[in-house]
Amino acid sequence: MNSELLLIGIIFTGVGMFMFFFPPKNINMFFGYKTSSSMKNQESWDFAQTYSAKRMIEAGIITILLSISTYFIPINGNWITPIIIFASIIYILYTTEKALKKS
Repeated sequence: MNSELLLIGIIFTGVGMFMFFFPPKNINMFFGYKTSSSMKNQESWDFAQTYSAKRMIEAGIITILLSISTYFIPINGNWITPIIIFASIIYILYTTEKALKKS
């Protein structure tokens, strides 16, 4: 089992849950999902915080499952962890920005 990947999945899930239950109330530069589209107005900010938190939880759970799967399907090389982390971040950004454009 890839313990680094498992830890990343747990962190993504934990941070996502924290952000879902305790989203930042006001637009700020320190905490939350911060892009130009999410900081456009308060409505966009509130939507982006909840939406991105859900996507982060999903990415975390998928990462945990992928980590567990490496126990059964051994993968050689250290390249898998950074690729999955990068893909998770892209997933969160892409889906949230797409949803912001629709709202």
